[in-house]
Amino acid sequence: MARTRRARARGIIARATAHGLVARVGCSALALALLGCGDDSAGTESTEGAGPMEPEEQRPTPKFIEPPAQKLTVFTHEHADVTLKVEDIVVGNTQVILDGYSVGTPDHDNPIATLTEETLSLHVRGGLVAGPHTLELVTQGTTAVLRSAMVELVTAADTDETVSVEASLELLDLAPGVTARALSSDAGGERGLLLIVFGDAGDTPTLRVLRAWEPATPLDVPLTGYVHDDAQPSPAVTASLIEETVRVAWRVGDPGVAIAGLDVPWGAPADVSATRELAGTPPPLTDVAEWTAYGRPALLYDALVAELHAPADAETPHPGDHQLIKVTWGDDPTGAPRPAQPFVLGDRFDLDAPGPALDASSALAGAAPVIALRSSGVRPALLRRAGSDTLVFTDGVEFARTGVDPGAPASTAAILGALGSETRLTAVGDALALSLQNASSRLENPIEATWSVAVPQGDPPEQPDRLPAAAPSAAAAPTLLLGTPVFLVPYGDEASVHAVYSTGATAEVIRLGELRCDAIATPLDRAGNTSGEQSFACLRDGAVDLGRVRLTREAP
Repeated sequence: MARTRRARARGIIARATAHGLVARVGCSALALALLGCGDDSAGTESTEGAGPMEPEEQRPTPKFIEPPAQKLTVFTHEHADVTLKVEDIVVGNTQVILDGYSVGTPDHDNPIATLTEETLSLHVRGGLVAGPHTLELVTQGTTAVLRSAMVELVTAADTDETVSVEASLELLDLAPGVTARALSSDAGGERGLLLIVFGDAGDTPTLRVLRAWEPATPLDVPLTGYVHDDAQPSPAVTASLIEETVRVAWRVGDPGVAIAGLDVPWGAPADVSATRELAGTPPPLTDVAEWTAYGRPALLYDALVAELHAPADAETPHPGDHQLIKVTWGDDPTGAPRPAQPFVLGDRFDLDAPGPALDASSALAGAAPVIALRSSGVRPALLRRAGSDTLVFTDGVEFARTGVDPGAPASTAAILGALGSETRLTAVGDALALSLQNASSRLENPIEATWSVAVPQGDPPEQPDRLPAAAPSAAAAPTLLLGTPVFLVPYGDEASVHAVYSTGATAEVIRLGELRCDAIATPLDRAGNTSGEQSFACLRDGAVDLGRVRLTREAP
């Protein structure tokens, strides 16, 4: 079954088909997500020490040959390198200045750009947010800085093409013989890990890990003490592939009284006796928190963090009673757990709602050492792994808001693109909002760099381009299709799965026919940014099916 529509004023047609150390970053999100904030070699405004010196008269001023008008427009769904012609470049000396920040003298190993004597290539992989940027070339002379003319780079939504999204199920009952309770995905290897929590009432829950989403060789890990909460959007369990070992961590009890973990070599049976308690009785957060509990854990490769909060009771929650803690994975599984370390980011500073973040600008497919967070109840934030024992936190740019009620539990999912772009879907109850950041630090009015839009709701039978007036049954799953950020939202028995996608400026909705899922997951890789197709897993009535979601575009 298929249908089409033409969006008002945008000309978009949609078709749906069924079947250690914590560092807080003081620079902008652009410097972190794009320019490697914290790296001494890039992301600074300084142009000193750009390379070996030579006589001043031998150094020409760098120039942009193309675009000739010193202005270039790129569509937000662009997913191939953007190349500009240049000349008079001193390789190893000439720096690229993007939005006022130096990205150094980028060579072929630079994830942001590559500069040669003839071309400047910006590595774009989709997921862009509409807005202005600037480019400049700078050569360091012995007595002067030689600067090119400034080029304005504008990312804009393509309002002329028609967009279609389809979904179909291709492999039924991915985990035969078990009753699945929850789905999620984590990074690890080329395609990441598909995580299936299963188990009948009264049995010890088990986590089934599918490496590269391959059902033929599953790894089962008993989750001793885990209590699944159907009311939560995501299971309180996480896993990561570290070389040939799967590291698993989960919350014990509900409310959570501890965090437990287990390392399992791939292909070997899980040794339950090696399960370790990583964090015991939660430490107090603030003077006003009478007692605390652990929430959902998350792994950034081998670094483990977890929610820590004061559960709601008869008293009013206070600012600062939702935090994130770092949990140390001790070498001795029989030893006492080390105290959890709360992130120290200021007084009354809330962090919660860890969720998946798909990094389109990552140099390696499947490498996603980043999670999405909500800070202070209203702002989008990110936590990255940087270095052997460092976690880097980045708050949203000024005026950034998630666009939903700050006082309620939330689920988040984010897609990160080049040029400091972030697209995030946040759900609170039955309200969903898409927030977008174009983290250029040089906009005269910073409010123009970030905005949020409520995803439209309506009556699905009459308005299939709107979300149903019901709460999602589980967290949204992010994916990138032909450079377009897409979030798959499940509604269980209430309604079909809906796709929320971003044009880079607005939110659009497509109902995926009669496809119904209680929970949904997608790989945390970039495979769909060029092919337009991506796998997804659908949990329905205890069975897990594998499908494909496809996005196509047609010129007017």
